[in-house]
Amino acid sequence: MIKTSEYCALGHPDRSCDFIASYILDRYLERNPSARVGLEVQLKDAFCTVSGEVTTCCPFSKDEIAGFCREAVNEIGYTRDYRSRFGEGNCIVGDELDVTTHLSQQSGDIAQGVNADGWGDQGIFWGMAEEAPERGNMPLDYWLARRIAQELTSRKLGGLDVKTQVTVEDERPVGCVVAIPLADGMPVGRVETTVREFIGADCELVVNGTGRYVKHGSIGDCGTTGRKLVVDFYGGNCRIGGGSPWGKDSDKS
Repeated sequence: MIKTSEYCALGHPDRSCDFIASYILDRYLERNPSARVGLEVQLKDAFCTVSGEVTTCCPFSKDEIAGFCREAVNEIGYTRDYRSRFGEGNCIVGDELDVTTHLSQQSGDIAQGVNADGWGDQGIFWGMAEEAPERGNMPLDYWLARRIAQELTSRKLGGLDVKTQVTVEDERPVGCVVAIPLADGMPVGRVETTVREFIGADCELVVNGTGRYVKHGSIGDCGTTGRKLVVDFYGGNCRIGGGSPWGKDSDKS
């Protein structure tokens, strides 16, 4: 059997949007645990849009929301010091984010159902587990893709916008594709050596197949919440149903 899964690090613009939405949600729940929050975020260049519905007795101002967005992007690692490694115009900086907000209260039609002990949304989530405690009972292709991306990020072998894809055949890695931002002077050899630790010497490996990957994050791509559901759950091994959970309070489950 041939199976393929991918994984994206937090520096990928879609995942950055998920993180921003959840970061803001946490701030609302810290102030008011019963807040009803449903947020969506879009990120392009240094422009961030936050939209959605929020019902709370302790609202935040637009300036506070903008501050949370900048804090979240800085926490991911997109700081001025980080940008100095890649050059102006090749990645964003959290402190320089231009934020626009479009927030309203939850629809009264929906709220009356939640008030009656109902739910604010409907969705279906599929899950699966394998007899593999050494990899968190996750499918091998998904586990490898995630582990490789996390290792490349934690070892700081390149930039933050890392994406990996692993194909396994009969539980043996046979193909791996890695995209990782590398500025001039950052050796690709260290990346390849690290990846080989997980896929072995016989697996086909492609790193930055275009030959150059310096412009990254929301400078090179537009990010939107909920666009990486397969990445966030079980990879290519099961169906995905329902919407994005990021930036949503528990009544959206």
